[in-house]
Amino acid sequence: MKKAILILLCTPLFGIAQNSKNDCVEARWLQIENNETNQKLFLSGADDHEEQDLVKTIHRLVQEDKINIYQQDLKTSNTDLWVKIDYKKELKAVKADTSYEFAKDPYFEIIRQSDVPLADEYGEPLIRTNEAGIQEFVYPPAEPYVYSVSDCENLRIFEQVLYNKQKGDFEAQATGIGFYMIYPDREGEVKFWVKLDELYAALDQKEDNPWVEALVNKEYRGREYRHKYCDEE
Repeated sequence: MKKAILILLCTPLFGIAQNSKNDCVEARWLQIENNETNQKLFLSGADDHEEQDLVKTIHRLVQEDKINIYQQDLKTSNTDLWVKIDYKKELKAVKADTSYEFAKDPYFEIIRQSDVPLADEYGEPLIRTNEAGIQEFVYPPAEPYVYSVSDCENLRIFEQVLYNKQKGDFEAQATGIGFYMIYPDREGEVKFWVKLDELYAALDQKEDNPWVEALVNKEYRGREYRHKYCDEE
């Protein structure tokens, strides 16, 4: 049965260059930039319309235990590349570690420190003497900054060739989405992935989320940076 399915899949559904040994592609990864074509995926709603923001919506659903976040294990030969992140366990550990000041939520926020010192009644910067006897400016307390989708350098979409019952045919469908962030002091990374079937099932009002329409109808364009052939382990 598996061989029969592979034969059906052996068509250039993705329009990519074919491999001489295998012209059947079962999955690919796309890098999606924030531009006019992909604007529905990068909507950043105001505080009273946070459901329009993809990252903030996922944050809320994760906190409510309605969906999981994942890493993708691309090095294993296991057919299941999704590795579940124990979000609440990691969050609890980070909050308990007082020496860890970079973030109190390692996936959805950072601790942001202002570079503008506090001022006195005359508008002059406040200065204090620290324990080492050195004078220094006084800054306001650091505050947590919750990520928005607009903070992502780009998005990553995982597409698989699946059977569409309504169309009675195989087609490429977006099944996962990742969020790529860059930092001034280290290399960029995909913070986490979300399985789209879990995300769709958890939403109350799908019609109120333009990014659902964009993902389901493939209203996005991106650069392919990885693909998987059907017989590839």
